[in-house]
Amino acid sequence: HAITLEDSPDGSAWTAVAPSQLQGALPSIVAVDDNTFFQFGYIVGTNQYVRIVATTSGSTTGGVFSAVAVLGGASTSPVARS
Repeated sequence: HAITLEDSPDGSAWTAVAPSQLQGALPSIVAVDDNTFFQFGYIVGTNQYVRIVATTSGSTTGGVFSAVAVLGGASTSPVARS
């Protein structure tokens, strides 16, 4: 599974996040990565929406993984509420 990060100004037109906006490396998850924790960061840009995308190549069975996104820096970049 190749993990990528995309952002969008409107939630419909998505593009890959530029490498200059990443902290760390985006992982590629393989079968030997049982019980492995990956982390990377996103340096906030001008787009409002961000999503994590997993692209699977080859065939897989029985694998489970999840992603958690945590917003930080709210004191300097507060979330807009409507």
